[in-house]
Order: sequence, then structure tokens, then C-alpha cells
Amino acid sequence: MSQAGFSVHSYLAARGRTAAALLAAMLLSACGSAVDEPAAGMRKTGTFPNLNVPMHAATTQFTPQEARAGAARLQGALKQQQALTAENGTTNTEELRRLGSTHADDALKQIEQ
Repeated sequence: MSQAGFSVHSYLAARGRTAAALLAAMLLSACGSAVDEPAAGMRKTGTFPNLNVPMHAATTQFTPQEARAGAARLQGALKQQQALTAENGTTNTEELRRLGSTHADDALKQIEQ
């Protein structure tokens, strides 16, 4: 197994120790990068933040009248879309299914040409 004082076991053991030492050095170097400066826009006050401050909404809530008006607009858009679908006689789902069934054949024909 050994030729001229060289063995596979000692070689692998030395490589393993080297790899372990490099990994330990990398992991420990990450611990030494503590920053004592606060992030941009922050200030260090030396106190804990008060999390009990009441939250304020960014905008006002919809009034019931605004909610009803928005729902009516959506219902109108839905009816308009349904009317367009009824005129064409085909729904988007049917068209996508037809396209999906023929797409593979068309793509294969283009590749073979």
C-alpha cells in the first residue's frame, strides 16, 4: 500500500485537515464583521424602540358608497366581457385548449423542416 513512505490514508487525512482548517477560517471571519454604525437614516439613541405607538393608515378607507360604486364598475366590466365572449362564440379557455392541442404538432413540423 505504501510506496516510498507515501500512503493514501495519510494523504487523505492531511487534505481533510486542510479543508477543515480553511472552512473554520471562513466561518470565523464572518463573525468579525460587526458594524457599530447605524444604517443610513437611522440614529443610535441608546434606548429600546417603543412598539406601542398607534399605527396610522396611509390612506382613508373606502366609504360604503365608494365600495358600491367600485363593485358596480366591476359588474359592468364583467357583463361587457361576457357579451364579447357571447358574440365571438368562443371563450378564451376553448381557444387555449385548441391552441394547446395543435401547438405541439406545429412546433414539431417546424423543427423537422
